Amino acid sequence: MFNWAELNIELRGRSGQIKTKCPECGPTRRDKRDRSLSVNTDTGVFNCHYCGWADRAKQEGWLPTMKAKHKRRVDYVRPNYTPGADPADKLIAWFRDRGISEQVVRRNRIETREHFMPDTQKPERTIAFPYIRAGQVVNVQYRTADKRFALEAGAEMIFYGLDDIVPGEPLVIVEGQLDKLSLEESGYLNCVSVPNGWNVPTDATWLETAEEQLAAVEYFILAGDNDDNGKRGQSELARRLGPERCYSVEWPTGCKDANDVLLNFGKAGIIDAIETAQPLPISGIVTPTDLRSPVMDLYQVGVQPGITLGWESLAEYYRPRLGEMSLVLGAPGMGKSSVIDAIAMQAALIHEWRVAMYSPEQLPLERHASGLLELWGGRPFNPGPTARLSSAEVESGLKWLSDYFTFIQPESDDLISVDGVLELARACVMRYGIRGLVIDPWNELEHARPANMTETEYVGLCLSKIRRFARRYGLHVWLLVHPTKLQKLADGSYPVASPYDAAGSAHFFNKADMILSIWRDKDDETAPVDIHVQKVRFRENGKLGKVPLFYDKRTGQLSENAPTYWRD
Repeated sequence: MFNWAELNIELRGRSGQIKTKCPECGPTRRDKRDRSLSVNTDTGVFNCHYCGWADRAKQEGWLPTMKAKHKRRVDYVRPNYTPGADPADKLIAWFRDRGISEQVVRRNRIETREHFMPDTQKPERTIAFPYIRAGQVVNVQYRTADKRFALEAGAEMIFYGLDDIVPGEPLVIVEGQLDKLSLEESGYLNCVSVPNGWNVPTDATWLETAEEQLAAVEYFILAGDNDDNGKRGQSELARRLGPERCYSVEWPTGCKDANDVLLNFGKAGIIDAIETAQPLPISGIVTPTDLRSPVMDLYQVGVQPGITLGWESLAEYYRPRLGEMSLVLGAPGMGKSSVIDAIAMQAALIHEWRVAMYSPEQLPLERHASGLLELWGGRPFNPGPTARLSSAEVESGLKWLSDYFTFIQPESDDLISVDGVLELARACVMRYGIRGLVIDPWNELEHARPANMTETEYVGLCLSKIRRFARRYGLHVWLLVHPTKLQKLADGSYPVASPYDAAGSAHFFNKADMILSIWRDKDDETAPVDIHVQKVRFRENGKLGKVPLFYDKRTGQLSENAPTYWRD
């Protein structure tokens, strides 16, 4: 019998979806180091991606290793809907014309219902597709004859076909109800549809609420529509589920989706497409075939640089790119956090990047949020000689911030490790689709390294984890570091910091893709903030040099010109 207490000890201090060695198949495996067992430390759900062993830990003594994460409580409306009516002959004929049998229609409890459609503001005859979890209807999508859709107002969003997920089996994910029914008609019952189109929204609660079921799936077969939107949606869904567990379906030429294939090629066409699905590239394994598309893109389009941030003078020197990490340094009081807040805000405003921020030095969170509101609105949050943001603007700004910013905060005064931040950031990737992660600062993380590991080795290991995380999930990480070895000059001022002024210095320089060092004259409020670009790994993203930007202390904004009130 596997000792769950030992597993608890191994995972202590870690939270979320953790990988470890599988006790079922590990002793017979050639690779004794392979961590193939995924364990959700909060729920006890586990699944081995090698041997398929999956269950929930029910043994006495199983204790989650961290406090349960506080989740926003949402009071969903439960539809007043009880399926049970026999499908009308007209409905059966409608589905038959689309290759779907009466048996499949009845099994999925599809009916015709009259429903008030918001776009026409009147009741209309519709086809009702109930969304069911554990046998209970939690939402209903209504489809009119002319292909207009409406969901139950205020109801919870879940996968269509959620109860059909079978632990330990591959799961097909499609883009619409007809496609899910077409797969079922072809013999693939273990299939779900995303709830409202292939676009994965900012707040994909339907992914989070199905986390336990998804964790127990052997692998995913992504079978969205054969168009640009479908391909973008597939890429985003794979990013959140983990590309190493995903296969991609290629529908026959001329067919947009699964129902098109069923009508044109029959069940055999569906089966052929599903059975020949190709695995998405796995990190660490690359074949020349995998490289064909990016190589041709590189040939035809060229290398794509990182994003510009709205300051022309900085664009020549610094352009952050997805999949990379920026190290940000500076002596105490130089304004590192303010600069990164401004950069994150520009990335959100200009490029619609969603950013998660771990900033324990900017607590309480309402103060940090008020600073971001100043950056967003361009006026002070607090009262003073300059007109402040209005109450209505603050309300509007908070709604905007909710779409683009998420805060990572440990429970009470608990410290959080690099692994802990990355696990919570992974949850933000899955739920919110973040493109940026701010860790501010490194020095506030818990750094309990093994007794036999030097500080330099530990720093190198952690920075490698952060870089791999950025590459795997396609986001940019800003890591702020307080130098610990920086000596004051004779006049009492600090020099421009470099990575060699931080503990574990060599790795801080080597692992970072880009390095920014922030410096300002603390005795002169009218002096600019100097952004020293000390490393750029890829020349298309910038070059070494110094860029002065002026800091407006009223709003936290950076600009290329001095604020006008300085001249008043």
